[in-house]
This record gives sequence, structure tokens and C-alpha cells, in this order.
Amino acid sequence: MNTEITTGDLDHDVAIHEVEGEDYVVLDKAEETTELYRVKSSTTNARALWTAEAVLYQGAVLYPAIDDIGRIILVHNWSGKREAFLPREWLDNKAWKLESVPTK
Repeated sequence: MNTEITTGDLDHDVAIHEVEGEDYVVLDKAEETTELYRVKSSTTNARALWTAEAVLYQGAVLYPAIDDIGRIILVHNWSGKREAFLPREWLDNKAWKLESVPTK
């Protein structure tokens, strides 16, 4: 498992597992469904977040979007907008870019 991703800092609905040297993030969602993501890379560049399907940031799985004034926002499934960054900003903590993995 990537030693930079610490499980102690994760939201209660997020788990990380290593399979054959790759890190995977499991997000438990409502009504007994889950989403599975592969960790692609990490970044501290806010602009790079826009290209991710999802982001693991500060222990939560968040979804990038652009707001009406051009900021990159990270949105949580239940609590809404968590973070907002100008594209030129650098993050204080790493964000992990995630790609979805199809499940049956």
C-alpha cells in the first residue's frame, strides 16, 4: 500500500486496499452500493484535479467540478462542496487522483 495514504485519516465510508501492488479505494454509498477506484497518481496542483474522475483528498472521496467563477471545486456526495481552488493554486496536502473500476 502506498505509505503516503494513511488509513487513520479516512472518512468512515472510505477504505483502501492493495491488490498486486496497486492501491484501490472503496467508497461505501447509500443503499448498500459501493464504488471502486484505482489510485492513478497524486498531485498538489489544483489544475490537475479537474482531469480526475474522483479525488481522495483529506480522507474523503470527492468529485471535481468548475463553479460559475472558474474555481475548481471538490464536491462530496452528501455534504456538497468541500473545497474550492483557483486553477493556479497549490494544495497544502496531496490529493490522490482516482479512476473508476468497472464492477459486476
